[in-house]
Amino acid sequence: MIQSRLFNRRDVNGRVFVNPDYNQSMEQQREMTMKRIAYLLDRGVFRGWLTSDGLQEELRKQ
Repeated sequence: MIQSRLFNRRDVNGRVFVNPDYNQSMEQQREMTMKRIAYLLDRGVFRGWLTSDGLQEELRKQ
């Protein structure tokens, strides 16, 4: 995420935050949000999050 231009990186006291760009219109912010979700989806962030069954998966969701 740090290397992607989709995320507006901001360092505060050694911690990294990702913020929306409030200088964009709401429609532009929505488009960027969808691109960010697709970026994370392509990298497997959501794999098994809502679609898997079993005790281990249920514990991970909580």
